[in-house]
Amino acid sequence: MRFRVPRTTAAIVLATTLVTRAAIADAPVTVAAVGDVALAWRVDTAVRTAQYDPFREVRSVLAGADLAMANVECVITNAPEPRWPAANGQPIIRATPTTGALLANAGIDVGSVANNHAFDFSSRGALDTHRALRDAGVVPLGGGPSRDEAWQPFIRDIRGVRVGVLAIAEQLNHPPGQGARVAMLDRRAVDAVRALEGRVDVVLLSIHWGHEFVAEPTAGQVALAHRLIDAGADAIIGHHPHVLQSVEVYRERPIVYSLGNFVFGHQPSPRDLSAILELSLQRGPQPIARASLRPIVLRGRLGTPTPANTPALAAPVVARLRSASARFRTTFTEREGVLDVTIPRTSPARQP
Repeated sequence: MRFRVPRTTAAIVLATTLVTRAAIADAPVTVAAVGDVALAWRVDTAVRTAQYDPFREVRSVLAGADLAMANVECVITNAPEPRWPAANGQPIIRATPTTGALLANAGIDVGSVANNHAFDFSSRGALDTHRALRDAGVVPLGGGPSRDEAWQPFIRDIRGVRVGVLAIAEQLNHPPGQGARVAMLDRRAVDAVRALEGRVDVVLLSIHWGHEFVAEPTAGQVALAHRLIDAGADAIIGHHPHVLQSVEVYRERPIVYSLGNFVFGHQPSPRDLSAILELSLQRGPQPIARASLRPIVLRGRLGTPTPANTPALAAPVVARLRSASARFRTTFTEREGVLDVTIPRTSPARQP
């Protein structure tokens, strides 16, 4: 005998389902972005020998976002190490072969490969990295077999909000060789942003730039960031300096000049201070509904990224962000363990 749901009960279930779906559809789209990730050196050894998961303390935050992004500053390859000139003075970063799976399991959807270490193992290493990320379900962004492919944006419709992301690098440690390219921070960047007009509702830029270990961006970076926002970018997410840098709000759009390290092994202070940038996106003339920074501290001998969920742990991160951002008169409000970036709604309209 088939069980029949009473009509009144069925109506209640249907109405509840429709209300739930409507609430989900109307909720802002959430993005979580982190800085430099290199699963190398001691982290590599611990992953291989002790099944260490460097994302174990932050997985809930990253996986809970609709879209999660990271700068993948390592090469996933078994290629022999090239003999680069010693005068270069830059480390070669080879990651564990399981890097792609670890990123995917942490909830990372997009991995920027546009950074100065992209060609540590020449073009072969770059292409191996792209393949490893794709095979794990992580989209490699900012690099590819050709220049045009490197400039291809990531576009995803999330509950009716079309999000577009570009990844760009300011410099390379080594020449690319044959068969692979990275999107470089040149005049094409402005054109690439403008080309997204009409295709997406929100434009996010992941940029690997600036000077290492300093608290503030250069005047040139600030000018370029403003140009990119004038061209149509809605948020700029920076990395490379290995420390937290200034946060600026320009024409109602947040610019985080550097999110610092995220997974980079044990780091001395202040390189052990980090943050997860959390954005709430919506359609309309002001697509950034909220921008927040969740304080993170890299703890222990492996520099495990850990939410700074006590006042004592969070204090140095908060102080760093406030001090570095004072130049731009950026203000923050502490809320439930995060720093909300104040976004004034009275700034001049963005010029076309």
